[in-house]
Amino acid sequence: MAALDETLLERWLEDDYDEAAWLETLRGLVMSRACFPVLSGAGLTGDGVDGLLRLLPVLLEKRWDPDGPVRCRVFRVRHDADGRRLCYVKMLRGTLRVRDTLTLPDGPVTVSELRAPHGSRLNPVQTVSAGEVAVIPGLPGLRPGDEPGGEGHGFLTEPMMAAELLWDTAALPAFRLLERLRPLE
Repeated sequence: MAALDETLLERWLEDDYDEAAWLETLRGLVMSRACFPVLSGAGLTGDGVDGLLRLLPVLLEKRWDPDGPVRCRVFRVRHDADGRRLCYVKMLRGTLRVRDTLTLPDGPVTVSELRAPHGSRLNPVQTVSAGEVAVIPGLPGLRPGDEPGGEGHGFLTEPMMAAELLWDTAALPAFRLLERLRPLE
């Protein structure tokens, strides 16, 4: 670590060790991706897991603001068995509650339901805060990368090629069925 920070190197050479200063410098180096701590252990037996769980909050700082205005990023769009859109979002800022208004590119929408993913289940919840993942059913027109409540799109892709598909309109129900079974991400 001292090789990455001149001030720490000088203090270390002068036998001036301050644990708080080292931890703060290490946190900054980890957050700027200049230093990568290495731990050992085995998840199967649990060896080293306690050390990892104790070290994570020390080295990583929270970047979530639960008190600011609501902002989230859509990272997946699925459909449930009834064909309703399920938008998976990562809350970046603020706290969203059922019956709150969420600003979308097409205008404001009232959130009628919130779910928290837990394995393969989606449990109903009343609020989600910054740093959490939520599923919001029924949001129209959103795609992965969109940021409701934010400054627009998280990323935009530009097609490199264009194609035209010629098919009979009777095939549309079959395409809809395929979309529900295996939606595009």
